[in-house]
Amino acid sequence: HYFIQSNLRSIALWDMAWAEELHPWQALPTSTPYMNEVKEAIHALYKHPEKEIRSKAETWLLQQQNLPISWQAGWTLLQPSQTVEEQYFGAHFIHHRISQCWPSINIEHFQNLLQVLFQKLIEYRKGPTIVRTRLSVAVAAFVLHAMQGPWPGAIGHTIKYLRAQNSVDLALQVLVLIPEEFSSITFTAQSKSVIRCQAKQAVPEVLQLVSECQQGGAGVDPAYKEVSLRVFNSWITFELPVPESAPLVERMFDDIGNPALFDIVVDCLVNFLRQPITISYPDTVWEIIAKLAQLQATLGEAIQNDDMGICQGVCQMLLATTDTYSKLLLNTSRPERISLVSCLITMVLECTGVPGHFPVDENFSDTTLQFWFNFGDDIISEEADHSKRLLTMYSGVFTKLVEVLLRKTMYPSDDAWQSWTDDQRTEFENYRKEVGDTILYIQSVVPDCLTVLIQEYMACKARTCTWQKIEATLFMFRSIAETVYDETSEDEGGCNGTTARIIASVIESLPSLPAHPKVSRTALLLCGAYSEWLRSHPDKLFPAVKVLLSNVNDVTLAPSAVMAFRDLCIECTDVLATEIAVLIEPFRTVYSNPAIKNREKIRLCWSLCTLCSQVPPSDLAKYLGILLSASCANLKELAAKQKVEKSDHSTVKLELGMVNAAFHAVAVPHSAATPLLELLKEVWDPMKCILILWSTDESIIDDLTKCYWHAINTLGPLFDDYIGPLIELLCQCYETHQYSCLLESCAQVFIPSHQYSCLLESCAQVFIPSHQY
Repeated sequence: HYFIQSNLRSIALWDMAWAEELHPWQALPTSTPYMNEVKEAIHALYKHPEKEIRSKAETWLLQQQNLPISWQAGWTLLQPSQTVEEQYFGAHFIHHRISQCWPSINIEHFQNLLQVLFQKLIEYRKGPTIVRTRLSVAVAAFVLHAMQGPWPGAIGHTIKYLRAQNSVDLALQVLVLIPEEFSSITFTAQSKSVIRCQAKQAVPEVLQLVSECQQGGAGVDPAYKEVSLRVFNSWITFELPVPESAPLVERMFDDIGNPALFDIVVDCLVNFLRQPITISYPDTVWEIIAKLAQLQATLGEAIQNDDMGICQGVCQMLLATTDTYSKLLLNTSRPERISLVSCLITMVLECTGVPGHFPVDENFSDTTLQFWFNFGDDIISEEADHSKRLLTMYSGVFTKLVEVLLRKTMYPSDDAWQSWTDDQRTEFENYRKEVGDTILYIQSVVPDCLTVLIQEYMACKARTCTWQKIEATLFMFRSIAETVYDETSEDEGGCNGTTARIIASVIESLPSLPAHPKVSRTALLLCGAYSEWLRSHPDKLFPAVKVLLSNVNDVTLAPSAVMAFRDLCIECTDVLATEIAVLIEPFRTVYSNPAIKNREKIRLCWSLCTLCSQVPPSDLAKYLGILLSASCANLKELAAKQKVEKSDHSTVKLELGMVNAAFHAVAVPHSAATPLLELLKEVWDPMKCILILWSTDESIIDDLTKCYWHAINTLGPLFDDYIGPLIELLCQCYETHQYSCLLESCAQVFIPSHQYSCLLESCAQVFIPSHQY
């Protein structure tokens, strides 16, 4: 393959010299050595079995497009006798010369190049499609460049010329591509300004052509309607004038029932509605809104027929309208327009509650959730009196929204859940989180709408419900936790007081909930979410804690139980610390259970160590011993080994995590930290040995440095005797392994104060040379 070799210049020297004698619109002879080389490279790119050869062929061809000879080579490759692949590269060469090398074109060659380019475009009108499309892109690029100087009015002239050649389809295709090329070619700010000005001048002719194709007049192929809609959609880039475009927009609603045109009509309407300039024409907007409201029956029928494509398209148009014109919608006083707004809001609600589970049965209802945030924000941002009227007007909608979201958050059956892919499950869980945020916001805007949740919970208590409905109700209550106040607060007589009493009832009923893992998980997390409320209700706190600790040894529920228990320990530290002797009992069972993950064991240890901060100093050593005696023993055993064993990796990380949890979570005055100092003495030598033994494992070294840092932070001056040896140890490790965690640990030693500045010099000798070049 000659194109792989480096002596291309000598191979094509004769062709290069010949090309200098030819004009840019003239072709090279087909069988010259250079053209044979180009065609061989194209053939290798598409046909060669070896990836390396294909890659080199592609690289070589990309180099050729930057050479002046690519003009002549492009026209040669565009001859009818060449293969489709060769014709495509010929069109590509021409497009590259026009779009990227325009300044090199001699003004004297302009007319001849344009003539040949149009000739080739018309020649390939019937295909192949990829060649015709690439030539259309080249014409679009030519028009954009030429309209800045030698060819003002290029767009209009192109339309007229191609129509005169009975090539309306080509005119439409070029018009579609002009805005796309405008976005892809790098123009200066001045050039962009000139192009925009020229494009706006051509808009009447463009809209006229689109209108003729839309109406399907005499001599216009009905197939052009779809392409003309693409022209309209593409030209929104140049801000189509609203009054002139309005008749076309209204006519598009008549084509929504045409399945072949539905998607492009939706794109046109969505992009047109999102134009900022349309806000300046409120009457036109209201006419479009009236048309959109007439689609309510279409939406209802699509939902009934499970046609999610139609539902999604209507939803996109609704959101484009409500997002762009929210102030206009909320500040009308005319009854017929208020009715239109109510219709739009109801349609959005229907899209939010479209049947099925996201993302398996439908994949667009999540796009409506942001609308409800915006809708609420817009309402409460109005003047007080108007805001109050709007809230009264739409409170029923928010209430129905809670009902809809309660249904949408329900899990499918266990069999269906198992049939979902991991990605689908993850998307559904993320969707539920978004729904939870939405419910939280709604509660802050319209508190009374949460009576729906209260009613649903009471109904679940009164009769047998599916576990899915019970779980969804608990999930909703968990989502609003931060806004639920104590019944003795200022809102005692309102919804929050009632909700707080319901929460008390929910927590009391935890032991009797359906024995389904997802119900139990949500119930456990609900306890953690209401940790602040439980702090004020010790009579409900300890029953909740009892439920949590009864599940920490359950492999399925341990993550949720431990997480909720941690939240309670953070918020209710002083209350729970009084019962630490009882709360610490399940720890040993969890610690010795190999099925429970290290993460849960460490979190449980951290939570209990938090409670240890509140016990009398005389008892601190006892409880630390219960929590960490086994870990200390295991660290000594691991440190005594002569070589690294991969099977020990998880155990090493667990025991270091346990020790780190103690130094991090036990927050006591330095004067009362003697038990922690004893812990440090006990683990110092084992940790030193482990640092040396596992020095090639960055994750373990990172865990060790965290232990040291938290020990320094907690012990303060009690750690002073260990600073020197620690710095020496870290420096020794860094000399062989440049881990960032070692640098960070040394920095943490010096940042709090300058009392260890005498050690800086020894550190600098280790750390700085390793970063010199």
